[in-house]
Amino acid sequence: KYWYDQELENGKRPHGNLLNAYVPDEKLNDSGFNSFAKSSGIELLDAFLYGSFTLGERIPVDLRLGRQVQSWGESTFIQNGVNVINPVDVSAFRRPGAEIKEGLLPVNMFYVAAGVTDALSVEAFYQLEWEKTIIDGCGTYFSQSDPAADGCDGVTLRNTLADQLNLASGLFISRTADLEPDDQGQFGIALRYFAENLNFSEFGAYYINHHSRTPFFSGVTSTLNPPVGVPFIPGNPLGGNAQYTVEYPEDIEVFGASFATNLGGFAVSGEVSYRPDFPVQINTVEIVAAAVQFAPFSTALDRVLSVPPGSLAKGYDDFDVLQWQFTVVKFFEQVLGASRLSLVAEVGGNRVSSLPDTLTQKYGRASTYGIGTFEPIPLADLGLPFPGVLACDQPFIPPDGFPVPLPTIVPNTNFDNCTSDGYVTDTSWGYRVRGSLTYNSAIAGINLTPTFAWSHDVEGWSPNTNFNEGSKALSIGLGAEYLNRYTANLSYTAFSGGDYNTQKDRDFVSLSFGVSF
Repeated sequence: KYWYDQELENGKRPHGNLLNAYVPDEKLNDSGFNSFAKSSGIELLDAFLYGSFTLGERIPVDLRLGRQVQSWGESTFIQNGVNVINPVDVSAFRRPGAEIKEGLLPVNMFYVAAGVTDALSVEAFYQLEWEKTIIDGCGTYFSQSDPAADGCDGVTLRNTLADQLNLASGLFISRTADLEPDDQGQFGIALRYFAENLNFSEFGAYYINHHSRTPFFSGVTSTLNPPVGVPFIPGNPLGGNAQYTVEYPEDIEVFGASFATNLGGFAVSGEVSYRPDFPVQINTVEIVAAAVQFAPFSTALDRVLSVPPGSLAKGYDDFDVLQWQFTVVKFFEQVLGASRLSLVAEVGGNRVSSLPDTLTQKYGRASTYGIGTFEPIPLADLGLPFPGVLACDQPFIPPDGFPVPLPTIVPNTNFDNCTSDGYVTDTSWGYRVRGSLTYNSAIAGINLTPTFAWSHDVEGWSPNTNFNEGSKALSIGLGAEYLNRYTANLSYTAFSGGDYNTQKDRDFVSLSFGVSF
């Protein structure tokens, strides 16, 4: 595929990014971005050898070797279920007119499928390489995790200063080499059974072992004489400051089951997946506060102090995670003057086992919101000669004229975020709905398709990207198609809701024109 983004390639951004030193009103520097995330480029997608033969007299076998995409399970909208074989190019989905196949990245693998009987089939794959999911480049409109993107190798520390001033003052921690997994050890097997006597239903069972496609943020402890010394000196020319790394945990197991059937004119499907020892990200603010300040209010402090200087302080813990989802599809003929109304609805949820309370350890929540609530700490325990306590919404500011210099301790400058909300909860769920009307030859032979989509995360915060309580998204659009060759699409998407939803200021309009050859 080839792409060229005129705005990102030549447009000026008011804030900038780390790669251009946050200089405002200049073009974003994408020199360190992953090649898929750059403003322009060309990449090879699917390319594989394939063949078929019959084993014995009645077992058909299909083989494929090379760069390919495989989709398992029954999910339509909600991700992180069974369908985790391939990484995703998130940046591709930001481009107007992007197709699904542009965002699913093929991986070199060997794939085999065999029809054991007329009703039972088996599939298996073994991947020959590991590839990661491509997240948005730092400084781009939809970016949710600047420090984890390729080439974006720093975290600014003081949110009361502009990023450019943080950088100039040395108030940032740098990124050390990423910890990427081996290419080996990723494989899976699927069994499918077609039950004709059960209303032509299909059942599936799956096992997958894969390495994480998404990045996890971990700390690297200081070598500046910890723990009695300071772990961070702004702009230290000798090095030794605390750092961070991005790592991708290995050998994540997925056990799954699915079904698909028809009930009373409705296409009904669902799946359940179970992940033992699934990595869940610790709140990154807690990690930075512990590594850079030895902050006593950080729930990650013990793990930072428990490892030697210059060592990895792992930024995630493993939990057993269950995910379920249920999908219904229905077509209605001759509705509102349209030849067809298509409706798809999906509901799903997550369950995390043995998750501790947030005063013990905090997981998830965007770093935008800073430190959350913690048990008040007596000032005397911090060596400060004053009564009272330090709390998230009770900072310590030294009195004027005190003869000995004392530190100012402000855990969070926005007291509204001094809560235990926004962190991963043991349960979470939400639903998605999409509909479209089809008007054939509506105007001069042009087919028109109005669409709408609605997403609502009802309760809880999931250990992945699925659910963020209260978050909503509404999209309306109109598609046009002429002679099965020319297309145009216009849509508007509005995000809202959710006290800890970093997308709710990212509304956008998308317009695209296409022609197929």
